[in-house]
Amino acid sequence: MQRLGALAAVLFYLQSLLHGAFASGFIPILRVYVKAQAPLAFALYFAGLVLGQLAIAASARLRRPRLAYPIYEAAFGATLCAMALGFGWLPFSLLAGRFFEGFFAGLAVPLLFQWVAALSALGSAARRIALFNSLFAVGFVVGPPLVAGLLHLAAPPLLLGGFGVLFVACALALVPLLGAVPDDSAETGPRAGWLDTFYPLALGKCAYGFILPFTTQVLADRLPLSVAAILLALSGVFIVGQWLGGVATARFSPTLLADVLPLLLGGFVIAMAVPALAWLLFAGGLVHSLLMFVALMNLARTPGNARQFALLSSLSDPGLVLGAGLAGLGVAGLVGLALLCLVPLARRLW
Repeated sequence: MQRLGALAAVLFYLQSLLHGAFASGFIPILRVYVKAQAPLAFALYFAGLVLGQLAIAASARLRRPRLAYPIYEAAFGATLCAMALGFGWLPFSLLAGRFFEGFFAGLAVPLLFQWVAALSALGSAARRIALFNSLFAVGFVVGPPLVAGLLHLAAPPLLLGGFGVLFVACALALVPLLGAVPDDSAETGPRAGWLDTFYPLALGKCAYGFILPFTTQVLADRLPLSVAAILLALSGVFIVGQWLGGVATARFSPTLLADVLPLLLGGFVIAMAVPALAWLLFAGGLVHSLLMFVALMNLARTPGNARQFALLSSLSDPGLVLGAGLAGLGVAGLVGLALLCLVPLARRLW
């Protein structure tokens, strides 16, 4: 049984990596094949993602069947295959496919998180959440260059179909390995305050939305590294932060971390306005990683964590859009992001 648990864990983590890659990896395909409608494609993906997560949060019938997760993953893979088969009907096939891709990702990822949080294999909950976050982050960073490179070797329909078949195969492989669905009503640990979970998650997503365009537009000219090298280094920093998060959450309370980490992030954000201090991007990235770890560890310890993940994730997803909007302001956007980091201080003063 332990062997089956470890094999299931490997499949879960592979899907975490692939979901991270496909959240961002569509950029090269959209740039070439839908061009001016690329923002609409991302908006449709975002809309589908939010709707899927809200559906999981609202309906126990959608999240409690034993095979719910592999069904949603298989549907996600089938969407990629459908986009491959319908590639001749551009841009409709990619636009519609992007919406359904987001919808099935919204159904699947909260359940993926719940299974990872409940695994008996691969050590403590802190280690499992760190690995889950790290793989998603690595996938998110390497997704665009990976897909761009593969486009030189295979046509987009073949690429989409190949990854679609991989998702379906992983989902089918999980079917005989899954036992009873993790209990989403029993107490699994201390319940953190709602704001202690939602705020770090929302702020972390806002920083995600901010950091990629801001690095491309501003920081790449201030650092002696290419954009690809900066993003690769940031993924490494994120992984380090995830493993340090296990130490931090073992020693300090969730409330204290939810108060202190945003203030540290805000300090680094403001300092980055000085061109010579652009390297503080990596220090801020480390704090950002810790912040995301704290949010997801709080969720892992919360009863009904699949429902809570879906609800809080969907409510915090607009942070990605807000962060991207602030990045569009250039250096002035740093002020807006830093102000968002002051929410814990305002709460204490209030």
